[in-house]
Amino acid sequence: MQSCFMFSLEEKYLNMFKELYKKKEGKDLLDIEVVEKFNKLIVLIKSVYLPIPKSNKKEFIKLLWQTTNAKK
Repeated sequence: MQSCFMFSLEEKYLNMFKELYKKKEGKDLLDIEVVEKFNKLIVLIKSVYLPIPKSNKKEFIKLLWQTTNAKK
């Protein structure tokens, strides 16, 4: 039962991706192309969006503060 739910959920997001791609690029993608591009997007998001460990949080805030104030 759960695997059917997961499949329909994945299918929903793949279809959304397919529609957004068509609106932006003006062309249709094959299903295999949608899966490949969607997976690449997920990998990119996972590599960029990493939570900051609590041990480094103070250092991150200090660095962020310095870079924000340096631009002013």
